[in-house]
Amino acid sequence: MHLARDWEGQPVFILAGGPSVLGHDLSLLRGQRVIAINSAHLTYPGADVLYYTDDDWWTHVGSKEPAFAGEIITTSGIGPKAPRLVTRLIKQSPDKGFSQNSERCAVSATSVSGALHVAVHKGGGPAIFVMGVDGKVGADGRRHHHDGRYKNPLIAGWFKRQSAELEKLTRSIRALGIEIYNCSPVSELACWPKIDFEEAVRMALVALKEVRTLQGSLPAPHKPSLVALGMYGMGDCLHQRAVIREMMKTRQVELQTYYTAIYHDLIAEGLKVTLVERPNLPPRIRDAGNTAHPTRPSRLAAADMRIGYDHARTKKHGTLLGGMFGSVGLAVPERPDFSLPVKAEWRAAARRLIEDAAEAKGRETVKALTTKPLMVYRPIIVNGTWPCPSRSPDPVAYAELYRSIRDRFFVVSVCDLNQKGEEIVGEEQDADLKLHHGEADFETLSGLFAEAALVFGNAGFTPILAQAVGTPNIVVYGGNESFRYTNAVGAHLAPTLAVEPVKPCECFDRHHKCDKTIDLAAALPKVEAFAAAYAATPRVLVFGTTYVDTPEKKKLTEQWEALHRHVNDWTVDFAFVDSASPLPFSDGDMVHKYAFPDNIGHLARGGADGWGRAFSKGLEIAIDGQYDYVVHIEGDSLLKQPVLPIIRRMMAEGIKAASVPVAGTKRPDGKNETGWAETGLMFFSVEYLWQSKFIENYDWWNRQPKPYPEQAIFDILGQDLVMLELKAERGDKGQITAENARTFDWITHCPPAAFDAFVGSVFSPLEGEMGGSPEGVASAAATPNDAGAPREAPPSVACGDISLSRGESRAAPVRLNFGCGTNRLDGWHNFDDEIDIARPLPFADASANRIFAEHVVEHVDYQAALRFFTEARRVLKPGGIIRIAVPSLENIFLRGDQAYFDFVRKWAPTADRRGAMHAIINAHGHKAIWTQALLEACLYFAGFEDIAACEPGKSCHADLVAIEGHGRVIGERFNWIETAVVEGTK
Repeated sequence: MHLARDWEGQPVFILAGGPSVLGHDLSLLRGQRVIAINSAHLTYPGADVLYYTDDDWWTHVGSKEPAFAGEIITTSGIGPKAPRLVTRLIKQSPDKGFSQNSERCAVSATSVSGALHVAVHKGGGPAIFVMGVDGKVGADGRRHHHDGRYKNPLIAGWFKRQSAELEKLTRSIRALGIEIYNCSPVSELACWPKIDFEEAVRMALVALKEVRTLQGSLPAPHKPSLVALGMYGMGDCLHQRAVIREMMKTRQVELQTYYTAIYHDLIAEGLKVTLVERPNLPPRIRDAGNTAHPTRPSRLAAADMRIGYDHARTKKHGTLLGGMFGSVGLAVPERPDFSLPVKAEWRAAARRLIEDAAEAKGRETVKALTTKPLMVYRPIIVNGTWPCPSRSPDPVAYAELYRSIRDRFFVVSVCDLNQKGEEIVGEEQDADLKLHHGEADFETLSGLFAEAALVFGNAGFTPILAQAVGTPNIVVYGGNESFRYTNAVGAHLAPTLAVEPVKPCECFDRHHKCDKTIDLAAALPKVEAFAAAYAATPRVLVFGTTYVDTPEKKKLTEQWEALHRHVNDWTVDFAFVDSASPLPFSDGDMVHKYAFPDNIGHLARGGADGWGRAFSKGLEIAIDGQYDYVVHIEGDSLLKQPVLPIIRRMMAEGIKAASVPVAGTKRPDGKNETGWAETGLMFFSVEYLWQSKFIENYDWWNRQPKPYPEQAIFDILGQDLVMLELKAERGDKGQITAENARTFDWITHCPPAAFDAFVGSVFSPLEGEMGGSPEGVASAAATPNDAGAPREAPPSVACGDISLSRGESRAAPVRLNFGCGTNRLDGWHNFDDEIDIARPLPFADASANRIFAEHVVEHVDYQAALRFFTEARRVLKPGGIIRIAVPSLENIFLRGDQAYFDFVRKWAPTADRRGAMHAIINAHGHKAIWTQALLEACLYFAGFEDIAACEPGKSCHADLVAIEGHGRVIGERFNWIETAVVEGTK
């Protein structure tokens, strides 16, 4: 659920577990907002919040400690010992930094990341003070300041991993105007400026702007009641979520509305909803929440305010949403938040709807659904309730833009022709599925939009819903309104490509004869490039670890290969890793077949870890082959589910490792496997394997019989392991038979007849009875039509703020601005945390004219910076220019003055030259120290010519003059003191 912003403007202290906390007088924290992590509440019971990430900690430690009186917040699942009163946040990967969705928490290696999210989501700031984040064990070997007992041993390199995660989050949080201070005098973390604890308390008291004793408290603000009448259109009701969020900060709000599910999360936070019922004006879409809502009054209370907009108000405030804010006397936030959390059951309903519809259409449709990314298509619609023909785009241009990307996706077309007066404008377009008669209620439609890789639509609710659920979208405009007035306000919520007419019309006249001409020559390449970024198929390797010593096992490997090829087509590579099998097997087409020259045995039978050696080799093949994901299926296991939908879910939810919960083993705990990873079926992000040094941590060459590999891998993965909702079972007890095998998704350790029936259940319904015969199965595999074609690497981002503006031509220069922060340059494609410059850039060779990176290169190490320069040269066209700006240690030494030294004192130990140099080295998350000469040499080494030093804001290229933004943040003189700028030519 969303966290309420009930700490608005208040500093926050986070109490972690490091032993350095023992040196502080915690009584000074009385009256302050405090978050205690894990057992830290034992040291300071007066904390407002207890936060934990690790379910294992709560089960074995926290649940046995004295009861905590404050609020408990976690990302953990629901277990038998889970606290009764708890606020649960959704856990996601911290790879993209801080999550601004207040129901989510980006955390992996350290619970400090979760506590930082809680502090910010609750409105804490402008300062957060962290205590007990030492980054090391105490001098006496003590790990914690409290008496909590942790059974898990320290893992080598774990502090380093935690530090890297916190550095990434810190950059995102600092961009919100919140500074994090480190109150641990012995901490080895360099991403936060250090401060004495007593000084931190004094700063907190000043920030609260009140004189009080240390025993004082900040009373909760009184919120007067307010009744607001909401809007009718579905898009308007989604937009007004941002307005209601702002109103709820200071008022107890009652909303009179046609819908309830649209506000499900706000209702949980205290919004009261009263349904508007008008027989002659029903809701635009079925809303199951309306039926379930207990309040169905016959008469509405008089509203204090009416949320709305008109042409004059829109012009005055700049956008439709601005007009809504103006109608209730509120200013528009810089980044208005109408994001809509989508419930898991809504997503599940959407998947069931399209899976059932695909199955009804037949095999080819089912196959397309499992091999292509999903796109939602919205036809051009006019309806009798609110006829606005001027808003519809040119149907011929709309169709051509849609058809240019249609084949990349599995397309679901959505409208409701059952509604009064609703009809499609222009020729009805082809789609894989057509939900044209209101098959989806609001909840299911939201789930469908959230599940999609891309949404293609026109002005109306479509781009607003896509932005609200965070799905990339293309919106094509006609007349009546423009991108800047309507959907620009949500471009920060989801990448949005706007395609406008050559002469955008902002008449707001529903029947005006607007000029809807679209420059297709300019629009088509941008639509195709945007779609390609989100249709890109991840490179996936599936491998099996095998040992074939009987005819039955030989047959099983052939079934495994044929089954894989049948369900995954040619979009997924596969390999066998064999431990010197005595019988030859598999002459099929595969990317790899690695055969060890020997068999070192099995740990459980007195040998070495032969299984672990083969398993690790498969992972090494995936890493060396630069795959994106790797799937392990043991040679005596079979999986009949296609892997790409599972991989796409991992991509969408930031899942790093996944397995299946299994039943049927001989272990005492039987059905409910705990502390156990089912190694027979595992999914991994290859980047995660590489960064976490998983193979080194597994250490197969030194493994002992116990713990079992399943336990060792479970312990290594920890909270990064997610269990998939697959029906999976091991046949250790002989319970899997030929009769029931076809009911499972994954099976292992079964008799041959069960494997045969399992395979037959996949092929028989579509191809006739094959009885699991390897020969019959193999004949069903499709012939590859592009097996040797090069694959596009999946981009990590697309240009989320590109719109076709008036007069823009196909030959317009392509300019890329990396690490832009708030410095979003007109005419440039601006990227911030969504592109990691330490990774390959998601752009084609020779595709850009200019590349600019300001105060971002210092956040990666030298090797990563050199790779970025090389990548930038690849992306630039011949004659293209790169411009790099970095903080320079040399410049600070030569140019620094006392005013600058005083300015950086907040990050420096002393207000002098050495202090300023210390700050640029140790603060702000910097990983490399640059000078002018070093930067010039590195660009030359990367292949650039005509290397030239520049002053900030100056260049001999007109389009590179005055593009720096750092000076607007710290002042132009201070920026000149600390910044080195270099240009180079390809």
